[in-house]
Amino acid sequence: MRPAEGANGFYFSMFSHMNRSESGPYEMVRGRENVYELGNIVSYKGQKVMPMWGDKYCGQINGSDSSIFPPIKEGNVPKKLYTFEPDICRSVYVDLVGKKEIFNISAYYYEISESAFAAKSANPNNRCFCKKNWSANHDGCLLMGLLNLMPCQGAPAIASLPHFFLGSEELLEYFGSGIKPDKEKHNTYVYIDPFNIELRQIDTVTQLKRVPTGLFPMLWLEEVCRLWIGRPENVLIMPEV
Repeated sequence: MRPAEGANGFYFSMFSHMNRSESGPYEMVRGRENVYELGNIVSYKGQKVMPMWGDKYCGQINGSDSSIFPPIKEGNVPKKLYTFEPDICRSVYVDLVGKKEIFNISAYYYEISESAFAAKSANPNNRCFCKKNWSANHDGCLLMGLLNLMPCQGAPAIASLPHFFLGSEELLEYFGSGIKPDKEKHNTYVYIDPFNIELRQIDTVTQLKRVPTGLFPMLWLEEVCRLWIGRPENVLIMPEV
């Protein structure tokens, strides 16, 4: 953040520290001994457990980096698929829904699990993600669908799915309109990491003197793959961020 030239206000960048940066290094399984472990992450930046959560369950690194998955064996289809997301310093998972067809090709279809970002009341295993930060006036355990990123990013950001999809309805009460979770729009990508800021009144900052306290979406990120529509043997996967 820096002051604007010749005007009131300031410039703010959420990810300027990541310009020209690389993720990793990762240590991953090559699948030579067991192809069904292909792509599983062994360590990230030399760490086998993410230390900022202070707990082995919340800090465990499961699955791949989502760029590769092991083959699925018929008759032993995994009920969950895990990916490790370094931007939020944790692994997340999707649940098996069933089989679907895409371009006349049968595939297993997974959706983001509601329990992944569930409040501790709905998923007690998530209690180790409760971390009190500089602005919290509670025990650090957030509402359904939220993840405190202060331990991960060192900034007062809170992650959620777009439009607080799968989140507590209480989050929507802050907005008169414009925020409306929709499964068709917000549940189709491999993974999405939006960032929210907890707004509070600060008398010493002109722009924040009259704002009501609440959670305000700053941005969202999408990582998707586009499939070229053509003959199956000529399918081209185009990553897009």
